Amino acid sequence: MFSGSVLIVDDSRAVQLVVSNYLREAGVVDIQTAASVEAATRIILTAKPSIAHVHAIEVTEIQDRLVRLEDMGMGGRR
Repeated sequence: MFSGSVLIVDDSRAVQLVVSNYLREAGVVDIQTAASVEAATRIILTAKPSIAHVHAIEVTEIQDRLVRLEDMGMGGRR
């Protein structure tokens, strides 16, 4: 199970929901969403100080990564 936090940044609520659902199925518990980079920046700046880095990936990469997690026995979708 993934133990970190994920922040989804997209101006489409539908995209946020779809990606959130994929991540929940993969075992991610702490998911936040933001509609803009500015909103995401505010969330990051006010977050707990344990945030070490921010890594951005394209939404289109999410499903491929989840499939790889499932192949390694870490995903919740089967």
